[in-house]
Amino acid sequence: MGTERERISILRFSMPIVFENLLATSVSQVFNALVGGISYSSLTAIAQCNMVGTILAAISNILVIGAQILCSRMEGAGDIPGASRVVEQSLFLMIVGSAAVSVLLFIGAVPTLRLIMPNADPELLSDAKIYFRIIMLSMPSMLIYNLLQGTIRNTGDSRTPMIVNIAVYAVMLGGTILFVRVLKMGVAGAGLSMLLCRMVGAVFAYIMILHNRRYHIISRNIFRPQADVSRRIFRLGLPASLESVFVQLGYLLGNSLVIGLGAYQAAVYNVANSLYGLSAVPQGIFSTISLTVVGQLIGAKDYKAAKKTGWKLWAAAEGLSVVLALIVLALRYRLAPLYAADAEVQIGAAQVTLFSLMLGIPGASLNSLDPQLRVGGDVRYVMIVTMIAVWAIRLPLTWLFCYHWTMGAAGVFLANMISLCFRMILNMIRYIKGKYLYMQV
Repeated sequence: MGTERERISILRFSMPIVFENLLATSVSQVFNALVGGISYSSLTAIAQCNMVGTILAAISNILVIGAQILCSRMEGAGDIPGASRVVEQSLFLMIVGSAAVSVLLFIGAVPTLRLIMPNADPELLSDAKIYFRIIMLSMPSMLIYNLLQGTIRNTGDSRTPMIVNIAVYAVMLGGTILFVRVLKMGVAGAGLSMLLCRMVGAVFAYIMILHNRRYHIISRNIFRPQADVSRRIFRLGLPASLESVFVQLGYLLGNSLVIGLGAYQAAVYNVANSLYGLSAVPQGIFSTISLTVVGQLIGAKDYKAAKKTGWKLWAAAEGLSVVLALIVLALRYRLAPLYAADAEVQIGAAQVTLFSLMLGIPGASLNSLDPQLRVGGDVRYVMIVTMIAVWAIRLPLTWLFCYHWTMGAAGVFLANMISLCFRMILNMIRYIKGKYLYMQV
């Protein structure tokens, strides 16, 4: 990807991200396995509540992605003081906004859960209410942690976020074992372990950003509003946030359709989705690398290197995704028991896994090319295509496949695969044209 020195630099930046994502996936699978043994409804309750958290994270992308794009471009242009001011302002907005939203959702937990799980049985609703309220307390810490981890990576330092994440995952697993397995606290224990690890992550990340050698963050400046910086963050982050929100709302509604099919199909879907997560590891890795590396090249106006590097990242993402999907497919009957104690759910999930793994090819393409379009400034186009794919294609097909053709959980994955292919084709055409390289942010 350019000169030998550039390739070595990218490799050094990438290796901690690769390790971090592999570790995150492993910890997530272990967490699901620990929690899945609590009760038949626990995994579904936790998955649905976490979807609300994912939607809040998607909303927070207004700040996270807006700040990342600006910082990446400023890094490439050598404007370090400007990047520092972006970090301070985005942190101020995140603290205030996340605290307000979390309090409102904590108070309104019951109506929120009835809205997202209208057909849930009493046991599922009871488990979800306990977990949801604890998770809402952890949301400000999680969102601040996400923001700061991304800004640290923008400096080219991927090692520090990896170290912070190792500490977070150690607390998460230790807490889950203590609260769930030793103290038998059920879903409350699972929620407490998440609360504890997210608080640790936010504190560690804040300490790290204050001591970052490249940025110059001053604590007293964080609570000084800067209207011009805020406007730039929102202008870039709003389309990306709307895109993420509509995607996650689509997933949430799709999951609600699965719950309407009964507890068995919901469990099959969640286990198959966990198996898909094993093959989707490269997607998160290359999304992070693409945004940071290509963003800095565009900021430095090295457009040829940006395009060439981008294509190589895309090819690597696709290749690794295919290899992992084949491995998961071959081992699916051995892996399914890790996430469900019920033998019927294990068999059903293993059978559905073939459909879930079909998401890998378009998913890898979108997670490697879309960040490059966004960091170039082409955020509105990506948003529009995503909204059409989710709401005009994915959700209608989910209803058709699940309820009219009675395909069960397999129908959810098939509908998602078709919508992802639609997005992949249109966004790849846009990427090939290359207009994103020359947009002003």
